[in-house]
Amino acid sequence: MADPTTAQRLRGLILSAAELQQLTDWPDALIEDYLTILENLILLAGEIDTKNNIIKNTILVTTSPYVPLATDEELFIDTDVGPISITLPVGIDGTNYRMINVGSSGNDVTLIPALTDKLFGENANERIADSEVLLMTFETTEGWY
Repeated sequence: MADPTTAQRLRGLILSAAELQQLTDWPDALIEDYLTILENLILLAGEIDTKNNIIKNTILVTTSPYVPLATDEELFIDTDVGPISITLPVGIDGTNYRMINVGSSGNDVTLIPALTDKLFGENANERIADSEVLLMTFETTEGWY
């Protein structure tokens, strides 16, 4: 049997209105409010379970130049035909990219920061060689790291 989801585990902890009436002297309105709150927690737990199973959006980049979209998360960059330039978009706090040079021909990926954005503390380009992987996150003050 598969592991129960968070929502299923919470649902198993809830007493019915009849059980609550037997165990407490709560008025019916309080019992109803209690059950409503618990049902909302179960809905929230279901959303959390769903979010934990999100598959990252991958893209295969084979042409140059390329500007990653906000929806791109995992970029497989094939440099076998030639070097590829990636111009980073203007950074938004919390944006993440994982860039992988899947080429094997000695061509590099060149990362170019947008406008005045910093890349590893400077407004300068960075290179990704064959088989290298680069994980980057943008933070407003520090830039791309």
